[in-house]
Amino acid sequence: MLATGYKSTAQLDNIHYLPPIKSTIINGNSLGQSQVILSTPSVVTISVTVTTGNGVPIVGSPFSVVNGSPSTITLALAFNALSLLDEETGIIQTDKGFVLTSTDEFIVTYKAKSTNDIQTDVYTSKGQAALGTEFFWGGFPNTVAMNHKNAYLGIMATEDNTSITISGYDVNCVFRQGLVPNAITANTILINLNAGESYVLECLSDQSSANVCGFIGAQILSDKKIAVNNGHSLGGDTDATAKDLMLEQAVSTDYIGTEHIVVSGNSSLNNLIIEKVIIIATQNNTDIAINGGATVANINAGEYYIIDGFNYSANNNMYIETSNPVYCYQQLRGASTKNTVGLNLIPPISCRMPKEINEIPFIENNNGLIMSGGIFIITRSGATVLVNGSPPAALPQSVTGNTGWVSYKETGLTGNIKVTSTAPMAVGSITANGAAGSAGYYSGFVKFPEIQLTTIFNSSSAETCLDSISILDEFDSYQWLDGGIPVVGANDPSFQTFGEGIYSVAVDFNGCLDTSIQIISACPIILAAELAYFIGDCSKIEWESITEINISHYQIEESSDGYIWKQLGTNIESKGTGSYYSKMISSTSANTVYYRLLSVDFNGEKKEHGIIAPNCFKLDEIIGVYTLSGQKVKLDEFSSSGVYFILYADQRVEKVFLN
Repeated sequence: MLATGYKSTAQLDNIHYLPPIKSTIINGNSLGQSQVILSTPSVVTISVTVTTGNGVPIVGSPFSVVNGSPSTITLALAFNALSLLDEETGIIQTDKGFVLTSTDEFIVTYKAKSTNDIQTDVYTSKGQAALGTEFFWGGFPNTVAMNHKNAYLGIMATEDNTSITISGYDVNCVFRQGLVPNAITANTILINLNAGESYVLECLSDQSSANVCGFIGAQILSDKKIAVNNGHSLGGDTDATAKDLMLEQAVSTDYIGTEHIVVSGNSSLNNLIIEKVIIIATQNNTDIAINGGATVANINAGEYYIIDGFNYSANNNMYIETSNPVYCYQQLRGASTKNTVGLNLIPPISCRMPKEINEIPFIENNNGLIMSGGIFIITRSGATVLVNGSPPAALPQSVTGNTGWVSYKETGLTGNIKVTSTAPMAVGSITANGAAGSAGYYSGFVKFPEIQLTTIFNSSSAETCLDSISILDEFDSYQWLDGGIPVVGANDPSFQTFGEGIYSVAVDFNGCLDTSIQIISACPIILAAELAYFIGDCSKIEWESITEINISHYQIEESSDGYIWKQLGTNIESKGTGSYYSKMISSTSANTVYYRLLSVDFNGEKKEHGIIAPNCFKLDEIIGVYTLSGQKVKLDEFSSSGVYFILYADQRVEKVFLN
């Protein structure tokens, strides 16, 4: 049985982990003041407990939160449980980070600004969507090497004895350990954390030429669930004078996808080049296409591709498709000035996104700095959208390359924000004040539906085959398909398979049709004979299948010793269950004494169906006894227990079992 799960509300959750980040202070720039703000859709007051990583409640915990009255936790200036000193970096911490829990669901917003009001940013906790065992580091090249432009990684464990491996970065990258900014030089970093413990890496851009961009796409693996923060406490793909806080909480690879819609920030048209998008691949051979066009790049796992802002359409949005799930980060501006960049992890579009975001707290206020408040909305075409109960002033903007979705950018907002749609949506905030800008998404990250596969043992092949499929999550309707063709009457959450086939299900959720669920049966082929066999003048191989499931084609291979094999001729395409096959053969070597038949499924897996060693010149006698691996056995040694094949001169094959 295979099972996975997902939450449809993502950032709205009853447990949140906030790993610490690396703080920097440069002449009043970077992270100075910070707040954690708790909000909820609940009209009944809920209680939220907040502890540091060691389980000690912070001052004021538990906090009372109700819709319309968010609760603000103001942190110590510059360095605190969520923002580390140099001497705390690259070293395991036991009392850093926050764990926030409640019996009810709530939203966690982290807001930070510099003491000189030049830098700001905001990120939202992703709830349990932030927890996983595989991540890839996300951020942007720092472009210019400076002693205060960095890349950071914050990790927090949820269970004791969690083994974590950080790898895949440029081997010339160096990292801070305590007061030494280049002390860690290992090509792979191994750490072990207990529940609540945290670890922060800092990669300063001036310590190595590789540090400018070499950490992008680094892989973070763990054997138990962890939470990850990434970004820059000062950074950006800009010039030397332009920099800002770029903070974000990542999600695991379970929550990423292949389709993204990005809405531009508040840059003027001439400055859109700064509003870049970076795509970070998690699988090899990942194609990237923009606005419904042809493939513009192909990258492998850990590699990245930067899309500049000139690819935004006239409607101020961009549609990005990839052939495999990717991380999609946006560097956007809160205003036209180039030093208002912020970091946004873009959620993939999905029919399983929520219809309500309630509530975004104090949208125009960042630690006392009053900013222009605005939101992005991405929802289905034709949906009715309300902001605080009223239609938005902005009109829906169509998306080039995907007519099913539209975007909004609503500005001039203040206070607490509630957004509703009659269809699934993702909502993010964007704010600015002079050179300070920030952004963060409040919804969108959902996991693949929970699927249960039931198998059955096939005695003919002595292997296990797919018997039925069940979707454990609740949808509005179901339609099962076999090979892309709807199965009449198959409209229940569970589906009995027909043996062979590539199965999928179209589910309706929130008025949106989702066709992303596909299951390929892995049941192997069953042959009429254990071995293919020769007939006539030894120039032809024949076989017949009883059942063929998930089979792409066959191959015939030859060998002179039974160990080294090479394919003979081209692939023989599968014809389906109950098919007869005949293949003329002509050996490429006078020394060939063995042949074997292979079936290859659609996943590329091969199965061997027997080895034969023909002899066409002696009749009416046994010409060989062979093991399952094709090794010839002397007749006087044919007594050990096991399974053997007896080959007669007339090409008959007999399978025998000796005990």
